[in-house]
Amino acid sequence: GLAGGFITKNNIKSWYEKLDRPSWRPPNWAFGPVWTILYTMMGYASYLIY
Repeated sequence: GLAGGFITKNNIKSWYEKLDRPSWRPPNWAFGPVWTILYTMMGYASYLIY
């Protein structure tokens, strides 16, 4: 995995920017807070189950 990541790291950003994304896609800034909330909720759910 490390070798593959090293080889392709220069092309990933330009590849992602060229993708045709749907108009209903959330803005990039929303992903950080949403993932933080999701992982917090999963941790709390694990605590409740335990």
